[in-house]
Parts: sequence; C-alpha cells; structure tokens
Amino acid sequence: MNNEEREQLNREYYNRSLDELSKRELSASESIDRAILFTSLPILGIAFAFFRSSDDGKTTSVECLFYISTFIFLVAILSVICSCWTAIFAKKELQRALRSYFFEKGEKPDTPWDKVTRCLNFIATACYFIGVILMFIFFSINF
Repeated sequence: MNNEEREQLNREYYNRSLDELSKRELSASESIDRAILFTSLPILGIAFAFFRSSDDGKTTSVECLFYISTFIFLVAILSVICSCWTAIFAKKELQRALRSYFFEKGEKPDTPWDKVTRCLNFIATACYFIGVILMFIFFSINF
C-alpha cells in the first residue's frame, strides 16, 4: 500500500468517523433529553396545580417532599440543557482531534467534554428518576 492509498483510506475513515460522531451526538442524547424535558415540565405543572399549602403556616413533610422533588426535577432539566451545550463543544473539539489523528498521526481523540457530557447525562437521568419517584409519592399522599 503506497502513501497515496493510505492517505485516501485515512480520509475515508475520517469522514466515516465524523459521520458516526454526528449521528451519535444527535440520536443518543437527543432521545433522553427530549424524554426528560417533555415529561418533567408537565409533571411539575400538575404538581403546582395540586399543591396544597398548610393552614398553620408550618412546613409539613408533604410540602418538603414537593419542594425536594421540584428541586430535583429542576436539576435534571438544567443538566439536560448543560449536557446539550457540552455536546456541542465536544463535537467541535473532536472534529479537530479526528483530523489530527487521521492525517497528522496525532493522538487518539479523547476530550474532557465527552466525560462532562456523560456525567451530566447521568445526573439528569438519575435526578429524573428520583424526581418521578418523589412526585409519585407526593401525588399518592395528596389523592
């Protein structure tokens, strides 16, 4: 295999890796993000509609449960938004790293943005599930 064939092969690998990177970015995070955002917001809206404050002015355990679950849902929503931003930054950095890796014999691409994005996705998913459980408890107590 001569140098020109090797460069052509690297260019094909580069283009294929870039396409896979874009598809992965769009599909994996997008479906989780959409599910979290489009279910968290209605759950919070329904919870606000059914929220009953106590007459004596003291915070009851039900109110605490409501406030905690609302806070957890907000953390999940903010994590999704931050995850989207870090995925955009990761893609830009990985495009440069892939070009270097395939054409200039650089290091294998691995960015800190990827780790941050994965961490934010994990936080968003965990907070979402905890929020759903707490809201379910809140709804079951109120009904």
